[in-house]
Amino acid sequence: MNLKKLGALAVILILLGLYFYYYEIPVEQERKEAKENAKKAIVFKPGDVEELRLKIEGKTILFSKDKGQWMIKEPIVAKGENETIGKALNSLAKAEIERTVNENPAGLVDYGLDKPSIEITIKEKNKPPLETILLGNKNPTDYYVYMKRKKSKAVMLTSFGLKEQLNQETYYYRDKTVIDLKVEDIKNLGLKYEDKKADLRLDDKKDWQIIKPIKAKADGGSIRRLLYGLKNSRIKGFVEETPKDLKRYGLDSPKMGIIFLADQNHPTKSLLIGERVKGEKDFYAKWEDAKNVFLLPESSLKDYPKTEFDLRDKTVLNFEKEKIFRVELKYPHEQIVLENNAKNQWNITKPIRAKADEFEVSDLLWALLDIRAKGFIKDGPEAYQTYNLNKTIIKINLWDKGEKKPFQLVIARKGDGGKNLFAKTNITETIYQLPPDVLKVLTKTPFSLRDKTLLTFKNEDVEKIQLNSPDKTFILKLGKGDWEAIKPVKTTLDKAKAISFLWDIKLLKFKEIISEGMKEDPSIYGFNKPKTEITLWGNKENKIGSIIIGKKVQNKDMLYAKVDFAPTIYGIDPQFLEKLPHDISDLK
Repeated sequence: MNLKKLGALAVILILLGLYFYYYEIPVEQERKEAKENAKKAIVFKPGDVEELRLKIEGKTILFSKDKGQWMIKEPIVAKGENETIGKALNSLAKAEIERTVNENPAGLVDYGLDKPSIEITIKEKNKPPLETILLGNKNPTDYYVYMKRKKSKAVMLTSFGLKEQLNQETYYYRDKTVIDLKVEDIKNLGLKYEDKKADLRLDDKKDWQIIKPIKAKADGGSIRRLLYGLKNSRIKGFVEETPKDLKRYGLDSPKMGIIFLADQNHPTKSLLIGERVKGEKDFYAKWEDAKNVFLLPESSLKDYPKTEFDLRDKTVLNFEKEKIFRVELKYPHEQIVLENNAKNQWNITKPIRAKADEFEVSDLLWALLDIRAKGFIKDGPEAYQTYNLNKTIIKINLWDKGEKKPFQLVIARKGDGGKNLFAKTNITETIYQLPPDVLKVLTKTPFSLRDKTLLTFKNEDVEKIQLNSPDKTFILKLGKGDWEAIKPVKTTLDKAKAISFLWDIKLLKFKEIISEGMKEDPSIYGFNKPKTEITLWGNKENKIGSIIIGKKVQNKDMLYAKVDFAPTIYGIDPQFLEKLPHDISDLK
């Protein structure tokens, strides 16, 4: 075959391809689309609809779209719920004709189409209204409903679900948003409570501050929960569109009210909250610039401040826990100092020098952050003496890496048998009344704060464990990521059980220091014939240490214990022995 013939064939193939692409494929798509449209009850594109009219049981609801927002025009003028109306349109667009029941019925009474329960009229942009669809009764199967086009005689069947979805009151389609502002856009608030009014402002640090009637930090969490509660809430019902008497709803002089001030792009909005519905928990409410009264669910107002105390931030101390490097606890007869070293390890430096329990120090700092006032008292020249703050029972100083002076908290006891606690910080002039349980969480001893771990190690450093007792010896070894037993038999172990055993050793803590040094005969403690001895090795058989457990401490529910590299003798909980494996099968 010569080049001319090959070129001609190529041209023919290209022309055939273009023919199929520009003619056959579009024609086939049109046929397919026409076939699908023939099945539909009504053909339209939901996104192109600008007007929807539903006549339900003789009552008309008219919807009109304006700049992307659906509005209800009849029987009231109100904002529609885009999602709900859009869902109704999508259901209409998908509705299919199941079959034609009668091409030319003598009458429509039997089908409920003489007085249809629902009439649907749709108008798309720049087009005349589509033919009205009528929905009548269910057919005998209850799965379908009779329908017809208004100008057509034929009676058909479509899904009953369509009628069920459209057959709603105006409330269903109405926008039920309580506030249409973004919470993050709200910069100022006015709150009415106890016949008083508070003004609040969001500062540069995104903290809510009370401006009037006092200057104080507001309970930001409570304010945010209130705003998000209202934002996420839904109006439960629309009571009256043009009420003549607001007094019956408690809205003539409401006890609660919120003024929302956002920015220049959003006008000030005032929400008035009246009485509870009689016998119910919901509240009557209205917007000041609107006439209609609606129902506000109680749940949206659970964080509404009812008193000045509710409004105020009840945090006593506010600091960044991770930045604290020194803690000083002063009690009437003892002072404890904790310091965080360069390795981020907490140590007790006074009255003893010992490693601190990281969890205990963390719990102490969290306890300080969690203190909440149960009352606020104005400061004055006589305040220290009045509330015994010159005779403190606890003084706490916290040093922050970024601050020159420590945060200070002083706590005193006064009145009613000394049960009432009062506190002050060096941050504000306010005196706080504290709940009595604060003493329990802030009263510490050097022993309660010290690390009581017998043997300190990292799990990942351990490659060999040996457990000796009078009647058995276990040797476990880590190889290629899996634990296996070497003694009493060589066998593969359950990795999770082996690691759990290692954690039991790591978490063993002493209950008491019996003696700082063993001066007597080791047999007194049972260390010459220990109940159990556990030894750990690291890489290349480097010994990490041994825990030696002796006999029972006389008159105490404890066992003597020590580590091999230190003379201190401890008392441990005897239940530790019960956690240990009694047979190699316990680890398999």
